[in-house]
Amino acid sequence: PREHQEDKAFLETLLAEYAAQYYRAWNVKSRLYDGIKELLDTLVQRRIRMGVLSNKPQEATRRCVDYYLGDYTFAAVLGQQADRPPKPDPTGVRELVAHLEVPAESCCYLGDTAVDMHTALCAGMFAVGVTWGFRDIEELQDAGAQAIIHHPRELLPLINA
Repeated sequence: PREHQEDKAFLETLLAEYAAQYYRAWNVKSRLYDGIKELLDTLVQRRIRMGVLSNKPQEATRRCVDYYLGDYTFAAVLGQQADRPPKPDPTGVRELVAHLEVPAESCCYLGDTAVDMHTALCAGMFAVGVTWGFRDIEELQDAGAQAIIHHPRELLPLINA
């Protein structure tokens, strides 16, 4: 029907405007969460391989990682691409694991949403919910988080276990 086409066109216009605004101001109020740099420094010292998987578009993901985390080396930085279904589909995380060159079962997957917890569990990873991010602890628990941490330093005992 015509109304559906008009709604779809309007939605596409809104999404294009949102993307344009995001690309102009993506880092205006953004910063690393407290403790992230120290955690990453420790992981690097311990030679623990790391990767990034985001539902943000690939270009935005790469730009953000380069800007905030440019001092660190990641096995892969994967943002959303047309040929890869978004999280929680396990396709992206399986690609990431291939770059990490370790079994999924030996990986911790940190995330701040139910989608992240579902992604980790679908891939057979240890799902770690973080409370300093986007969602609350109840959402993470309900989504099956196998551990909940409130500060990045709390990851280290989980890795040592």
